[in-house]
Amino acid sequence: MVKIRELKKSDSKRLASLLNNKKIWDNLRDYTPYSYTEKDTVEYIDFCNLKNWGKGITSKVVQLIFDYGFKRLNIVRIYTGIFNCNIAFQKVLINNGFVKEGVFKNAIFKNGKLCDEVRFAIIKEGDFCD
Repeated sequence: MVKIRELKKSDSKRLASLLNNKKIWDNLRDYTPYSYTEKDTVEYIDFCNLKNWGKGITSKVVQLIFDYGFKRLNIVRIYTGIFNCNIAFQKVLINNGFVKEGVFKNAIFKNGKLCDEVRFAIIKEGDFCD
């Protein structure tokens, strides 16, 4: 069973460890600093309620997010932009019903270079304007 919950201050040590993992940080936007301390993560947890995706549960989390968006919030379109080099997450999105809408060339500046952003979306079924 996968459960999405708000981060707790007791998560700060694990979160700092994750954010100091270069492979994870390489797939985050540059406004996330690369050297994180536990103090930084406590401040971050106080600032917002991000979810801890964790290894091996990404597909389930994606499913829970769009189920929540479509069923509880009545959203009709959910989209995301990801780094073109993040092939694994592109596969997760496709396997969960997302459609690749396009590639934005040189849209993201990361690690001193420009990267393409791949945009994916999923649309709630229903009667909408064409």
